[in-house]
Amino acid sequence: MKQSFLILIFFFAIQFVPTMSQTGHFISADRFSNSIITDLCQDKYGNIWIATDYGLNKFDGYEFTSYLHEVNEENSLCNNAVVDLLCDRE
Repeated sequence: MKQSFLILIFFFAIQFVPTMSQTGHFISADRFSNSIITDLCQDKYGNIWIATDYGLNKFDGYEFTSYLHEVNEENSLCNNAVVDLLCDRE
């Protein structure tokens, strides 16, 4: 009896989870260097850093800035595929 009750609860949970999830768009994907977002981070200044499959993006509350690998720039990204972001206190 207990097992049947758990199976019934599991069945209802699977049915209703998609309808309870939040959907929507924060900002249109055309403002990013790529629409596949891999990570997000907020620094101590309030900037939102957005890692994508093709570049790093920063949102300062007003505008977006994209950072990409540039062949002749030694201070650019070493690769355009940004997977993880780490924000420290500094």
